[in-house]
Amino acid sequence: FTEEMIQEFLDECAAHGLPVELFGHKSNARNFVNWGFAPADDPLPMTGEMLSRACDCRMPLMWDDKDFDDMAEVLSEAIESVVAKNA
Repeated sequence: FTEEMIQEFLDECAAHGLPVELFGHKSNARNFVNWGFAPADDPLPMTGEMLSRACDCRMPLMWDDKDFDDMAEVLSEAIESVVAKNA
C-alpha cells in the first residue's frame, strides 16, 4: 500500500464508524520514536518503514463476538475498496 492508499483505508474505516490509526504516525504515543523512557540509541529505519504503514485498531474489553465480526467486516471491506480503486 502506498501512503495515499493507507489514508484511503483509514478514511474508509472512519466512514463506517471504526477508528483506525496509523501506528507509525508521529503523534501516536505507541510509536517507539515517542518513547522518552526508552529511546533507541541508533536509528531504526527498517522498523520505522514497517510502522509507517502499520495500522492500529483498539478493541474494547466490553465487545462481544458479534462486535469483532463487524470490525473484521469493516476492515476487510475497506481493504477491498482501496484495492479496487487503485487497481
